[in-house]
Amino acid sequence: MKKLTKVLSLILSCVLALGIFAGCSGEKEVHTGDKFTYWATLHASVSQTQTSYNDLLMYQEINKATGTEVEFVHPTQGTAGNEAFQILLASGDFPDMIEYNWASAYPGGPEQAIADGVIIKLNDYLEDYAPNYYNYMEGEGGKAIDYAYKSNSLSSEGNYYGFKALLISQYRGFGGLFVRKDMLDKWGLDIPQTIDDWTNVFKTAKENGVKYPLTGTPRLFKMMDCNVFNTAWEVGKSFYLKDGKVAFGPFQKEYKDYLSKMAEWGKAGYIDIDFITNGNTELEAAMTNGTSVASFGYVGGTLGKLMPAMKDRDPNYNLAACPYPVMKEGDEPIFQEVAAEAIDPCIAISVQCGIDNEDRYKEAIKWCDYLYSKEGMLLKSFGVEGNTYTVTKDEDGTEHYVYTDVITDHEKIGAHSIDASLHHFMRPGNGPGFVNHADYLKGYYPYECQKDAIEVWNKYVDVAKMHSMPFQMSYTDEEAAKKAEIEARTVDNLQAAIYNVVLGKATLDSFDDAVKAAKKAGMSELTKIQQAAYDRYSDYSK
Repeated sequence: MKKLTKVLSLILSCVLALGIFAGCSGEKEVHTGDKFTYWATLHASVSQTQTSYNDLLMYQEINKATGTEVEFVHPTQGTAGNEAFQILLASGDFPDMIEYNWASAYPGGPEQAIADGVIIKLNDYLEDYAPNYYNYMEGEGGKAIDYAYKSNSLSSEGNYYGFKALLISQYRGFGGLFVRKDMLDKWGLDIPQTIDDWTNVFKTAKENGVKYPLTGTPRLFKMMDCNVFNTAWEVGKSFYLKDGKVAFGPFQKEYKDYLSKMAEWGKAGYIDIDFITNGNTELEAAMTNGTSVASFGYVGGTLGKLMPAMKDRDPNYNLAACPYPVMKEGDEPIFQEVAAEAIDPCIAISVQCGIDNEDRYKEAIKWCDYLYSKEGMLLKSFGVEGNTYTVTKDEDGTEHYVYTDVITDHEKIGAHSIDASLHHFMRPGNGPGFVNHADYLKGYYPYECQKDAIEVWNKYVDVAKMHSMPFQMSYTDEEAAKKAEIEARTVDNLQAAIYNVVLGKATLDSFDDAVKAAKKAGMSELTKIQQAAYDRYSDYSK
């Protein structure tokens, strides 16, 4: 927690040191007096109690603070997600601001969107008209806490194309292994740390009539997915960083050792044989009916569903997050789930916004920048002091933000959950601006096992960051095309070989053959493409 406090203090001090809050400073003041339109898909939690982001207290207050009127436009009923985005693009009639995942949804990526005259690049505007955001991209804000905000926010050509969501705390991992703690307590077992510990848990569970001690979905052993038990062998599931260079997990000797142990567990009946076809429904059923005692899941989407589901059925039911596995007790895992520090969706400014008056670009940019001031951060995550939150202080003077009963007693406003009550007023956990403030997470997750999971699954996040591939790397058009071509002829075959070994349908020799075939089909070339993208990413962060 000391480190977390330091991170938050650095972030806020960097904002305060600027002495600038968008809409309040007289410097570079721009006001066209026009209303701006902002296109965004409506979050499901908001739609429980509100019909538009225009209804949110957060945006009403930002409009007042900046003196700029922004009106939200949402996709027509019946369209959502990528379909709605593509319909918007096809119309050719763009609002002033567009919030979406430009990196993955726009054909050719954000650089192509700039070249096509759909959105503007922000490079020449940020320093003067978005000083808060600029500080985290190019100034001391990001450098002070060693966060890769900049390198996660640029196009393949090094252009800023939108205002991203910036993670504000050390909490960047929200998934990991978890167990039925009530069952472990019954058997006198501790939370497993090492591979031997896990073997003992599975063996004990099997001896006590548990059908498949470990259940899950394909992600348990899927290459292009979260690291799970492979962490004990210090080898990535797919691409990862080894001694500062890009390596491909299945090509490493340690991967075969890991796969050998998984095959051993499969033969012993420890692994749910239907993991390849399982979905979340099957996982949840196994973890509540006693069929299984362990799986991979998430703080909100898994623990947050299982605990309330079992509240009335079994008062003793309890779950616990497990550290990422190691080989020897006391070792530090070098992998875990690590989210990017700057993520989509982001707000892009359309060319049409200021095509007849460049000052409109500047004013729209200033409005967006308010999200990255301290005042904007508080509005987005907590709302209005005295209404939706209060402020408390530790003995050392550290401030904490605590939600009032306006949020916690969610039924008062007709919301079915704390998530819906938060989204009645603001957008704390999604959308551009600062996200995942520690106090938001504490207030958002109601169960102790969830609060513990946040700590357990983030203990070695900085170690993992040094070994994990960046979440959002950019590729040139040529690289992207070649990457897709190679993946199409290699990934499925290699993945099938891995699954077959775990299920006992094939030997480790067949995996060796699959590795040879993958190398021949171009997987080594794909490693070089990943290295080039990583080198570019690293250059951007300097």
